[in-house]
Amino acid sequence: MCSVAALLALTGCGLAEVGETQTVSFASNVDETAVFDRDGKRVCLTPCEIELKRQKNDLYFVAKKAGYVNRPFFLTVVPEKSFFKHMLTSGIVFPLSPATTVDLATGAAYEYAPGKIYLNMIEKGSAEDLEQQRTEQEIRRFFMLNYDDLKAEASVGRGEKTKTLARTMNVPENELAHKIEQTGGKESGADELVRTYRRALTTRRIQ
Repeated sequence: MCSVAALLALTGCGLAEVGETQTVSFASNVDETAVFDRDGKRVCLTPCEIELKRQKNDLYFVAKKAGYVNRPFFLTVVPEKSFFKHMLTSGIVFPLSPATTVDLATGAAYEYAPGKIYLNMIEKGSAEDLEQQRTEQEIRRFFMLNYDDLKAEASVGRGEKTKTLARTMNVPENELAHKIEQTGGKESGADELVRTYRRALTTRRIQ
């Protein structure tokens, strides 16, 4: 356990225990699927591992393979467990030490989740591809037709139409309500929900 005195040191408990980077691994149902970052740079071919600098922002990637549908996905930032466990168990008082503040500001106190993911690639024109397209059309149609009601339900975090759409998208109702609350209009909101649905289909955690 880190003492308060240790937290006052410039090395900081967070960086000392956690490190500034994190290893993330990718596997897929089709070997040699290429993983590209937001800038279009290929980072690896599955199965593979990459070393990422811890930051405060989610990271966007796209999985690509000739003859298969492009699969976008995010690595989401979550609190790094050991860092915040230290903060809770060390009796830390405010103001925080300089090192702890730096860890929080730079993202060293966070990690990407999931750290191991499985990419589900589907062939273009396959039954699964066509079914996904039909579902995306239904998500778009339902959202735009029920936009006002969905926005009203989002303000309280739940509702029958939100529940129906959440089942179609296979996402938690409260998360969907939060996303709908943030949408700025019918067209842009429908686009974002379709992207959310695609991301949910792309990856699953590897235990």
